[in-house]
Amino acid sequence: VRTFIRHALSMVRSCGPDVPPSENPGVQLGLAMGLAGLDGRDKVTILASKKVADFGAWAEQLIAESTGKEGKGLIPIADEPLGDPSVYGNDRFFIDIRVEGEADAALDSKLAAIEAAGGRYVDVAVLAPVDPARLKVPLLLAGHAAADAAEALAGMEFAKIRIVGAEIGRA
Repeated sequence: VRTFIRHALSMVRSCGPDVPPSENPGVQLGLAMGLAGLDGRDKVTILASKKVADFGAWAEQLIAESTGKEGKGLIPIADEPLGDPSVYGNDRFFIDIRVEGEADAALDSKLAAIEAAGGRYVDVAVLAPVDPARLKVPLLLAGHAAADAAEALAGMEFAKIRIVGAEIGRA
């Protein structure tokens, strides 16, 4: 419980009004999601590995509540089993977040099929605890959309980004 509270308080401070937008993870998340929506990708499928599994459900609720005003906004989708590529349109963006070392060959295969069918996908490997590293947490990116994701993350001032390949699961 103490660790949870310590991390929660750290995020409260990280998102405070005195934190510059370039260092504020709340502002950065809003910017990334807004840009995806402007690109016509208003459905964001969040896949999270076991060690960060709660992130997907938390982000889904937060994004839906925060962006779903006046018939506009993003539709976040978490904990959805991946289907056949034919069930997804061009309005989806898939984000696979894993802690380094959490391999999932079955998921990688499904994501590869979605990407081969024209889907947009990026996988993210979290290489260190985000707190206290914040924007300096090392990230590995893979997938055909990795370069776009790297550019967006660099624009949000993430400092340690490395693209490791185009193949699914490489990160």
